[in-house]
Amino acid sequence: MTGIILLTTVGDDAGPFNLYSNTSVPEFSVPFGDLYITAEQLLAGYVTDQIPDGTTTIRIKSINVNCTNYIDISIPACLINGNAQELFTPTSCYKFEPEGSYLLSFINKSDGGYYYGAFTGYSESGVITDSSYLIKLNEDLTIDTSFDPGTSFNDAQYTGSSIIEQSDGKIIVTGTFTTYQGVGANRIIRLNSDGTRDNTFVIGSGFDWYTQVPAIDSLGRIIVTGLFYNYNGNPAPRIARLLSDGTFDPTLVTGSGFNSTTTSALANVDNSLIVGGYFGSYNGINGLGGIIKLNTNGTRDTSFASGTGFSPAGNYLPIYTTRILGEDSFYATGYFTSYNGISANRIIKLNQDGTRDTSFDYGTGFDDGIYITQVIWDDKLFIAGFFKTYNGVDSYNYIILNADGSVLASFDINLYDSELLVSGTSDNGGLIRVTTATPHGFETDDYVYIYGVEGTTNANGEWYVTVISPNIIELQESVYDAAYISGGQIISDVLIVPIGNNVFRLVDGGCFERVYTYVPTTTSTTTTYVCPNCISGADVLIGTQEWTNCNLDVSTYANGDPIDEVTDTTLWAGLTTGAWCYYDNNSVNGPIRGKLYNWYAVNDPRGLAPIGYHVPSIAEFTQLNDYLDAQLPTGNVGGKMKATGTIEGNDGCWSSPNTGATNSSGFKAIPGGLRIGEVLSNPFIGIDEVLQLWSSTENDINSAKTRLVNNANDNLGGGNYGKKYGFSVRLIKD
Repeated sequence: MTGIILLTTVGDDAGPFNLYSNTSVPEFSVPFGDLYITAEQLLAGYVTDQIPDGTTTIRIKSINVNCTNYIDISIPACLINGNAQELFTPTSCYKFEPEGSYLLSFINKSDGGYYYGAFTGYSESGVITDSSYLIKLNEDLTIDTSFDPGTSFNDAQYTGSSIIEQSDGKIIVTGTFTTYQGVGANRIIRLNSDGTRDNTFVIGSGFDWYTQVPAIDSLGRIIVTGLFYNYNGNPAPRIARLLSDGTFDPTLVTGSGFNSTTTSALANVDNSLIVGGYFGSYNGINGLGGIIKLNTNGTRDTSFASGTGFSPAGNYLPIYTTRILGEDSFYATGYFTSYNGISANRIIKLNQDGTRDTSFDYGTGFDDGIYITQVIWDDKLFIAGFFKTYNGVDSYNYIILNADGSVLASFDINLYDSELLVSGTSDNGGLIRVTTATPHGFETDDYVYIYGVEGTTNANGEWYVTVISPNIIELQESVYDAAYISGGQIISDVLIVPIGNNVFRLVDGGCFERVYTYVPTTTSTTTTYVCPNCISGADVLIGTQEWTNCNLDVSTYANGDPIDEVTDTTLWAGLTTGAWCYYDNNSVNGPIRGKLYNWYAVNDPRGLAPIGYHVPSIAEFTQLNDYLDAQLPTGNVGGKMKATGTIEGNDGCWSSPNTGATNSSGFKAIPGGLRIGEVLSNPFIGIDEVLQLWSSTENDINSAKTRLVNNANDNLGGGNYGKKYGFSVRLIKD
């Protein structure tokens, strides 16, 4: 059997439509109701056993007698061949224990994920497995027993406590805990993929107070944020950088550090840091408003012009930062309502210079604070907080956004979500008392959400409660406004969790129910611009310098010795000798974009450049920058170097927006992408977005200087990058 069902925009079975064969096969139908759909909606759906074998074309037609339109659909071969994927419905009752458990952080994967939070067990059909604060689940909601945390942690609290995954599959955990499996682990630990402690990560006495969202830079160093003052006996006022073995890194010199809690860090490609938190000052620098960019040595990067930062800012107003892999710009979330004078209700996207990235349109934003923002499904934002709306869309405490700020999935409260009904209200000296139709089961100071009450409308909202009797609660700090008319339901606990490609919800201690299924966008068949091969040989005179017009595409040194082509990610990450590769290890990219080289090839004494040319020094790049900067109109150096057009416009090799591109210099910069010098499942990024060029100038034993242009701005940027990275090379004539 082969078949198709229609999904709504939130992944539910939209149901009602009839199916008709478009051949001599007798008409057949799926009697779910009444709906007219489009081909695009149909083909985006998952499938179920509803269409007879052998059917290759179907006719979709409304069963509403007033609608006579129909469409004919060719069923994709992958469905006919039995590769259909069915919507998942839990067959048993799965849930975190106890009721009221909440998540602090998670790592969502295509086949399940790791989940870290305030729970002590996990229930499968009533059988509870002890699992304090950390668990790995399969996509079918069963426990993944390949990861065994044993007795796990002794504590987990405070939003911002986090788990992140290294490229080798090991897990770094931060938080409030002081032991793991009964052995000391003061607020940071690294776990192997089976849940055992990684004993190569030695933390000594660890941190003296709680830790928050960490980051990993390109050299494998771990940047930790939090409220601590010391790490393993070393002063570390609310930020520390650790080497990959847990050793304190003293080269991040922070002086007096931050005046209050740091809550998140991001490591940029050049290993500079974006740090967010409660703080207002860093090492004597005041007025930061909860965000700062630091150079790799700990000094402030003043190119990040954040102005007054976030407002309101201060204690218990965290700033969380996250980014989509491969992007320079990043998202900031929290409790703020403005950034440097720009209205921004609890979310904004920022560029590396501190300006707003307007490609993310948040509209009116959120009506209350955010405490979790994590990237899922490559480029979607899973957000949790205390909000009820986002940019005019009702969504109760959870939402999933697309990278541009549009809503992918919202989760509003529905009438069937709670069985606890309001049957009346009363006035107790100005405070609202609520009577429930059945015993409520609350304890004093429980936190509840009430909605749908008519008459006493002030009862609607979130409240701490005082228990009066088994059927009566009093809403603390409420104001009685009018007599009860009808309606009303009470919810005390809602948890929404992405697990694989599904999103599940727990309501008031119930079982996981699927509320959304992510279906990746189908590949467009629209013809796009194909970048032509670069024809080398026509050097470009810019000022007094002659530059080659193509990215370097040689596989031998100047003396004829071969340069090793290395495709394996593990071998590449371990090299200290010269090597090259194609972007994505695909030779098609060579004639267009050239090869990617590590810096060891650039610096090899046999010479990477053919006779008569050399790899430019950083001083020669500066000469190029200064010359182009002075050409009218001044500035726009990167734009003057970039080839014009965009892929989206079907007239260029750059992704949109290709800001400022004029190619007035004739340099004709074409993006080559880059290779990250780490062990990653996919180390290649930026094929249509960045041209990063090695210079011959070494920065230190581990890094060298580069220059880059990208699609998002008109600058000639750059920085110091690890020598194991794979970047493009342009040559200059001797």
